[in-house]
Amino acid sequence: MTKFTRRTALATMGAALATPALLRKAHAAEVTFRVHHFLPAVAPIQSKFMEPWGKKITEETNGAVEFQFFPSMQLGGKPPQLADQARQGICDISWTLPVYTPDRFPVAETMSLPFMVTNAEKTSVAMHKLCEEFAPNEYKGMKVLAYHTHDGGKLHTRNGPINSQADLKGLKLRVSLFLIELQTAVDGGNNCPWGDCRSCKLIEFATVFHHSPVFLRGIC
Repeated sequence: MTKFTRRTALATMGAALATPALLRKAHAAEVTFRVHHFLPAVAPIQSKFMEPWGKKITEETNGAVEFQFFPSMQLGGKPPQLADQARQGICDISWTLPVYTPDRFPVAETMSLPFMVTNAEKTSVAMHKLCEEFAPNEYKGMKVLAYHTHDGGKLHTRNGPINSQADLKGLKLRVSLFLIELQTAVDGGNNCPWGDCRSCKLIEFATVFHHSPVFLRGIC
């Protein structure tokens, strides 16, 4: 029979008090990565890729690694600054387009040439191999996690379809995911992949959606 003394009582109380602190420490993330990008949180790149990817890593590290997502440039700056924000420590991970900084990432930019490819999956593999072999010096001060392309961009117009080159005459086209031209122009258009039409609200402004691919962009 164990003799219950003042010393054993204090030891038991101390262990009981320490247990919640140990549990809190065990469940607290040891590393939290801040992920910054320019698209809305509902965009497929965050909701369908980044968040499941981050959740999987958190689960496999038993909560030691977590991710905080900052969409729509919530940490400040503009999309062309995202690569430098990761290098400077403003964020830990950034997702951006090499073409936002022309001539800085020339190897990656080759994948943004029009009409090169129409399959994002195969082209992403090609881009990753290309950049790993020929572009290591383009990303000094940064660690590239992945290169990929998105699906071919489509033309989305406000008034009328594009059936021939003549239909493009006088049309204001915004070569971007942003909708300034499409919202304000009497006769405007935009080009982006299907996956971003809803998250970037193109659905609300465009009336005609064309299926033929227009462009691909490399992303890193």
